[in-house]
Amino acid sequence: MARVNGRPALQAITRPGYTYQLQVRDSLDAGDWTNHGQPFEGAAGTHDFSDESAVVPARRFYRIVVQ
Repeated sequence: MARVNGRPALQAITRPGYTYQLQVRDSLDAGDWTNHGQPFEGAAGTHDFSDESAVVPARRFYRIVVQ
């Protein structure tokens, strides 16, 4: 994970035939994971994710769900 223009940015390797969904959560102790953006189809390569809605320097957790 890195920061681009002060916002969190992630990069993941994706594969064709799978659907990917970025999810966010403000605490690991409570609350549900929330979809962030739209799911997308994988490709042979990397995909960049960014969180333009993140308030810096707030803590936020991310995961990518693969289906």
